[in-house]
Amino acid sequence: MKEKVEIEKIYSRKKNGVVPTLMKFQNGKLSAFTKENTHFTRLRFNQDKAKFGALLAANGNLYHGVINNSEASELTDTYICVRNKKTNKMTIIPIDQVNLKNTIYGELDQIKKSDLTDQVTKMTLLKKFGGRKASRYVNDQEQMRMDIVVVEDSLNQTVNESILENEEEEVDNTKYFDTIRPPCNKEADKVSDIYAMSDVIPTELMDRLDEEAKTVYQTNIDQIPIASEWLKQLIADIQQSPASVEDLQRLKIIMYMDCLLNLIKSRVRSLKKAELSQISEKIENNVRDRFADPNSSVSGSRTVFSTEKALCHFIVMALLVSGNYQTDAAVLSQELNAPRAKVTKYAHIVYALPKSRSSILTLKAPKNVPPLPTKFSRRKKE
Repeated sequence: MKEKVEIEKIYSRKKNGVVPTLMKFQNGKLSAFTKENTHFTRLRFNQDKAKFGALLAANGNLYHGVINNSEASELTDTYICVRNKKTNKMTIIPIDQVNLKNTIYGELDQIKKSDLTDQVTKMTLLKKFGGRKASRYVNDQEQMRMDIVVVEDSLNQTVNESILENEEEEVDNTKYFDTIRPPCNKEADKVSDIYAMSDVIPTELMDRLDEEAKTVYQTNIDQIPIASEWLKQLIADIQQSPASVEDLQRLKIIMYMDCLLNLIKSRVRSLKKAELSQISEKIENNVRDRFADPNSSVSGSRTVFSTEKALCHFIVMALLVSGNYQTDAAVLSQELNAPRAKVTKYAHIVYALPKSRSSILTLKAPKNVPPLPTKFSRRKKE
């Protein structure tokens, strides 16, 4: 069993006292150097007397940094333990920390490094330093082990420039929203006039679903081949009252919603052979035709366009089937396996907005809906 280490002395940190400084180099590690060629200076800031900097001259290069320049250093002190191997006694000493950066990076900030080849960059450094120092610097740089901190500033700048470029190239998605949203009357003052049922589900298909709707109405809820418990509950509520024309129409919408829900949750790439409904082959074929990507080179392809269009139509049908043009975003989020924020965004496309301090989405007249954001939709560039 090893002998326990004995703490011989603990040095406390004194206010404004000078303690050893642990140095870390952002651009790698220094190669071998001698003490004679190394000079360390601790500096005090004129504007903030409690703030210190470090300046290090080593191997013909100059490094600088701010001491204890981190959020953690404002809340904690750092100590190191020094153990004497012979006596097995340990001394605890407070230290400062600093990340040192070569002054050359300040000069290189003025140069567009992305436009320079490696060879041109080396020549630029040679011109900056000149002679043997420059050659030794280039060789040392190639052999150094790089630290991730060295490229932090460059990465941040690159990302910011990339964001700016993307913003400049941002396209107006208004036309795209019109392709994934059911046709609507944007000038309507009444919510009942915004969406015509014939535009949401083709009239020709609705007329051919009478037999399926009656069968669903007469079938025990547990025997209806629909996975969604929410849709089943909607059907069960309809079954509680005598069947009317309006109720049968609502059942047809629910059957179509079941097919769209299966499409949204599916991961198939082709809709030609995908099983989307166990109730009606008529609805299944209609969904395959309407929601396949028309811009795809492969017929019947299911793409992001297909999913986004199905999402918009599903939300509109949920609003229509409710009877009061409202639906719960929390329920839709659970049914669609999607974050509520995503559901709310696509509801915005179809002119449904959440009530204040509520998850309830309410259909609004398009002219009363704020302009749509044009960046969140994952649109495929044409």
